[in-house]
Amino acid sequence: MKDKYDFDCACDLCTMDANRYTEIEKSRLRYKTIEEQIPKTTDPQKMGCLIKERFEMMEKGKLMHPGLVALHANDSFQLANGLGNYDEAKRYAKMAHDALSIKYGKDNPRSMLYKKYLENKITGNMLIQQLSSIKISI
Repeated sequence: MKDKYDFDCACDLCTMDANRYTEIEKSRLRYKTIEEQIPKTTDPQKMGCLIKERFEMMEKGKLMHPGLVALHANDSFQLANGLGNYDEAKRYAKMAHDALSIKYGKDNPRSMLYKKYLENKITGNMLIQQLSSIKISI
């Protein structure tokens, strides 16, 4: 920062131990690689493993921003629901609900739809159908 912007940054990332910084950067690079692999993967089992690893790399790479979590949790929910893995679908739906509630509030239409699903008031397929009519932003 000093060389490029002529100031000393004191944020956690810039002042942390070099080994910890390297670990975070490696996780972010792996996250990027996974993001490139997922759309090219046709095997649902492999895709499921990549999705789980993506969340691990997000956490290790300090990328757990509510908008990004909501986006990936929504995609993961739809895949799990489509494959009939309803326990996994519930887990991702909860993750999406929590992230959407943090970012947009509990009264946000998407947050409320996920809540209905989590309370077993609508099915996973109904949730997907109703979500498709609501625009998402990050």
